[in-house]
Parts: sequence; structure tokens; C-alpha cells
Amino acid sequence: MNKEKVKFSFSYHWFIFIIGFLMVFVALGFGSSTGHAYKSAIMSDTESGLNDVFRYGFAPSFRFVTSATLNVFFGFFVAKFGARKLIGAGFVSLATATLINSFATQYWHLYVGFIFLGIGFAWTTTTIVSTVVEKWFTSKKGTVMGIMLASNGLGGALSSVIINPMCNGEDGLGWRFAYRITAILFLLVGLFTVIFIRNDPSELGMKPLGSGVVTKAKKRGADWVGFEMKDILKKPYFYVCGLCVFLTGSILQAMGGASMVCIYDAVGKSDEMVDWVSFVFVIHSLVLMASKIFAGFSFDHFGIRFTFGYCSFFAIISIVSLSLITKESSWLAWVYSIGSSIALPLETILIPLLVSEVFGKKCHAKIMGYYLGLNVFGYAVGGPIADYFRQYYSSYDGFLLICSILMFFTAVTVQVTFVFAKKDRKRFESSLSLGV
Repeated sequence: MNKEKVKFSFSYHWFIFIIGFLMVFVALGFGSSTGHAYKSAIMSDTESGLNDVFRYGFAPSFRFVTSATLNVFFGFFVAKFGARKLIGAGFVSLATATLINSFATQYWHLYVGFIFLGIGFAWTTTTIVSTVVEKWFTSKKGTVMGIMLASNGLGGALSSVIINPMCNGEDGLGWRFAYRITAILFLLVGLFTVIFIRNDPSELGMKPLGSGVVTKAKKRGADWVGFEMKDILKKPYFYVCGLCVFLTGSILQAMGGASMVCIYDAVGKSDEMVDWVSFVFVIHSLVLMASKIFAGFSFDHFGIRFTFGYCSFFAIISIVSLSLITKESSWLAWVYSIGSSIALPLETILIPLLVSEVFGKKCHAKIMGYYLGLNVFGYAVGGPIADYFRQYYSSYDGFLLICSILMFFTAVTVQVTFVFAKKDRKRFESSLSLGV
């Protein structure tokens, strides 16, 4: 009897893992990774009345501000309603957003649609996945979370071969039809998720996977008790890390939003080039999937400094490559594609892991909400500034070079911050061991 219960317990933990994988696969893969395809299509659709790049550029900001605000209060919402209800509301919001956008004829329609998109992403992606992993797993959290969030890459690869040709191909069904198909997908996956997911293993009489297991692995962030919030607010590196998270979000979002437009500006939009660009972004998505898995593995085995370091290095490489693409140097699109995939864990999996490593588990949910909020506020700022440069200077190139310099500054600052935070943690743990 007991053996059967243990076997069932193990199985359902991994079923929760599959649900989380599927949830991110669809929500981010078809809701976020397709953003550049929709943008390129709408900019080319002169009959839509929505092809002013500067005015359109504000639409994603409504999404990001909404997500950021909800992330700041995430701890309150998840405590009051639980992850399951938030996920259900999130998928309904995603479906509502894509339906509104599919019928949009004025910019304010898009702005409303992107507000619902922001609600949906706040409650179906990184923040909620981090909470699910925290509740259901006790060991190898970085690897588990990395694999779950890596499904974005697989979903993005699939959406690139479906949504991009549908939006940008000469014989495609159009961006409005693509939005409506996506809405149906969101509703179906949302229904499946709500039926089977549970807020906590105790609801099924279980314990988190790995409870009571002794491991010789070196401790990483979530294994230590952490500071009190009143003490965290007195630490300068709390604010320095927050600024770096904000800047990283701004830079990577600006780069991602400009990417497909930059490439099409360089190589043109013939059917042959549309197919080629779709393939470039398929590879981008597949490498992103592997990159997120490796980032989680790297955190578990090599720590936060190494993982942040190599991701930051590839962020700089990808920004510079994107700014230098021409028809003659179209190969740089591949450098951007692969480099940005390796860099993008900086704005997803590495934020909750940074919080675990630097501040511990006592105030993890609250600080994670703050930092993810700052990251998404950065998205809201980066996109419109990039589009302003394109509108008035006819190119993203100058702005991207500025971003590469800021990214270098941010990467160095974060590494210095980790040194101070590690010393502070050692002093704190020493005081606890002495009973001070």
C-alpha cells in the first residue's frame, strides 16, 4: 500500500512538471515569441491603419506595465487565490487579448488587447512557474525550472513555422487569422491546465519531490534561510541588482522587438527571404530551449556568477551583430539568433535564481515579484525608445550600439554585486551559527 502511494506521488510530481512545460510552451511560445512576426506583418499592412511604428510601439508597453504591476503584487495574489485560479484567469486573459487584437482597427484597441496580454503573461509564465517549482520540488530546482521555461523555445520554434508565414508570407492567411487561431489554442490549453494542476502537493496528500533526500551537492540559493525584509531594504546591493534587472529587461526587449524588422530591412521580404528568416527564428527558438535548460544546470553546478557572466557576454555579442546586419553580411543574423538565445535566460530563469542565491528563501516570493516587475517595466521602456530611434533616424543601429555599451556596464556591475552579496551572506550565516 505504501509502495503504491510513493509511486503515485512520484508520478504526479512529474505530471505537474509536464503541465508546467505545456503551459509555458503555449503561453510564451505562441503569445510572446511571435511578437516580432505580428509587428513585421502589421507594419507592412498599410490597409490596417495600424502601421505607424511609433504609435504601434506603445502597444507592448501596455502589456509590460500591466505584467510588472501584477508581479509586484504577486505575493498577495498567489496567497489569496492560489496558483491554479491565477493560471485559469491568465489563459482567459491571453485568449481575450488575441481576439481583441485580431479585430483591431484603431490603436487603442491594440492597447486594450495588450493590457489583457500583460495579465495573461503575469499569471501563466515565469512567476507562476517559479511558484509551482518551489511548492512541488525541493532539489535541482534550477534544472527543473530551466526545462519548464525552455519549452518557450520549443513553442517558439513551432510558432515560427506556423505564425510567421501566416502573417508575412505573400499567400498567408494574415495576422488577424493567426491571432484568432492562437486564441482557441490558449483556451484549450488553459482548460486542460486548470483541470489537472494543484496548488500544493499537500492537496493530494503528498510532499514535495526530494523531501528528506540527503544530497552531497553544493548548496545553492534556495537552500539557505535568507534575510528579513527589513534588513534587505537596508542593503545597497538590493537596489543595485534591481537597477541591473531593469536595464537588462530594457535592453533585451528592445533587441528582440527590433530583430525581425532589422533583418527584413537588410534582406528584403520575398517569399524566399520570409522562409529563410522563419528558419533563422526556428533555430533561435530551439537554441533558446537548450539555453534555458543549460542555464538551470549551470546554476546548480557552477553558481550564479558563472551563469550570469556567460549569458551577459552573449547578450553583447548578439546586440552588436544585429546592428551590423546588411544584405552582404546576412550571416550575422545567425550570430544574433544563436547569441540572443543564449542570453535570454537573463530575463527569465535567472531572476528567481538570483533572488534565491542573493537573498535566500525567507522573502523569496516578495522579492521575486519586485524584480520580475522591474524587469518587465524595463520591457515597457526599451521597446518604445527603440521604435522612436527607428521612426526618427530610419534605423535601430545607433540605439543598438548604445544598448551594447549599457549591457557591458550592467554585466560588470552585477558581477561586483555578487561578490559583496556573498560576503554578506557568509557573515549572516556565521552569526546564525554563533547564535548572535
